Amino acid sequence: MPDPNAFPSAEDLNPYAAPRLVPDAPLPEAELLVDGNCLVVGSRVILPQRCIFTNEAVWPGDRIRRRLDWAPTFRLVLRHRHCYVSYYVNRRHRHRQYLTRTLLGLLAMAVTWLLLGIASLWVLCLIPVAVVAVPRDGMRVVAYRDGRFWITGFGDAFLHSCAQEFGTTPSPSAKPPH
Repeated sequence: MPDPNAFPSAEDLNPYAAPRLVPDAPLPEAELLVDGNCLVVGSRVILPQRCIFTNEAVWPGDRIRRRLDWAPTFRLVLRHRHCYVSYYVNRRHRHRQYLTRTLLGLLAMAVTWLLLGIASLWVLCLIPVAVVAVPRDGMRVVAYRDGRFWITGFGDAFLHSCAQEFGTTPSPSAKPPH
């Protein structure tokens, strides 16, 4: 039995000590629902470990983290919303995207050089920057309501498997504003 007259330990007196964790505290589950061709998610979500385009199995190292932004259509509201999505794209699909973007960039550079000639060398330097600036996937936020984001740009097979695994939107109140 501890002595009540003993001095407290330095651990107990340190106001800057890290908080103690409760070992039995349940972790909150991420909410993920399917609504038509959209996924309804919170502000931070990790999607299942499958390719978002082909629904094929992927390696854990193929995970991509991206910030998606949403702003109202009338843009007078100064507060924009952000959603952080971690998703997976298989290597074959990612390589195909890379080749397509590279070929389009080279084609745009060749056409610009043929049309404008030598005087257009400064424009030729801007084309690769423009090609890289285009997002690799078609994911975008189409609506936001009550802390939920409606994200589109997924393959049909992936959406179908998510609908079976997580379900669809349960009530009309969960629909995004139009």
